[in-house]
Amino acid sequence: MYPYAANLLFNCLKMIYRITLYEDMDILLSPNQFAVNLFVRRLRETHYHVDEIAVNRAMFGGFFNVIHLGYHIKTDFYVPVEPELKTMISSRIWLPFDEMRRAAYILPTSVIEAKLRAFENSKSTRHLDDIASIVRLQSKKLDRKQIDITAARLGMIDVWREVWEQNQPG
Repeated sequence: MYPYAANLLFNCLKMIYRITLYEDMDILLSPNQFAVNLFVRRLRETHYHVDEIAVNRAMFGGFFNVIHLGYHIKTDFYVPVEPELKTMISSRIWLPFDEMRRAAYILPTSVIEAKLRAFENSKSTRHLDDIASIVRLQSKKLDRKQIDITAARLGMIDVWREVWEQNQPG
């Protein structure tokens, strides 16, 4: 009985290692001009498990995932509907990644503007905590005039200025 238990434990540990060996990937997806059936077909052709019903549901805002059948890599897709996320994403900067791909990043000013909108809607202080962290780390890279304009339009200029003042060095 003992060798059986040891073998079972070894196989379980090997499985855990295999599952955690790979990192998950997260992708934001735009539903504009998007053919779900072609997307699903291409994923299946490239050896991914995908649930077409889940993809169709997510096109109105939400999550779905696909799993590569050979490598067991799970990729999460999110279709944003929140105005603050859409605004932040629309202001991304594209840079060459390699010969065939580009990578996008979002400026810290745009992230702060999105976080101010999110705070306005939810009143969750975690958004202010995120803004404070960005101010502490990247205050010299921020377009304060742009953030002031956005904060004033949102009726949050006092909130923004308080976060700014509380997170300056010294």
